[in-house]
Amino acid sequence: MSSTSLAYQSYGEAPQSSPSPRSVEAMAFARITRMLQNIPKAGPARYPSLVDALHMNKKLWSLLAYSVAQDENQLPAQLKARILSLALFTERHTKEVLDNEADLTALIEVNQSVLRGLKMKGAHQ
Repeated sequence: MSSTSLAYQSYGEAPQSSPSPRSVEAMAFARITRMLQNIPKAGPARYPSLVDALHMNKKLWSLLAYSVAQDENQLPAQLKARILSLALFTERHTKEVLDNEADLTALIEVNQSVLRGLKMKGAHQ
């Protein structure tokens, strides 16, 4: 019996398919955007929720920027430049939100736009 067969036997059946990288990105953007949208408007839960959501959003954008900066990334150069520009914007705007100089609206709108693009592109593939 092969190691793969033993693993299936021990842990159950293998999934029929794994999600595409695009659908994983879409799930991450959807989850983090919901976190940003669900931050309380006031009260003791606001700041920890805000910091957590902003941290997760910044982490997502950092990973995305790192990914498009890699030589093996095959996205068109113009799209890579736009993604890197959005990553820089989200980093600056995150700092402004934490400094109470801006609100979350722009971050939510950027994420929603990217999410729409991921979903639309996924439907055409």
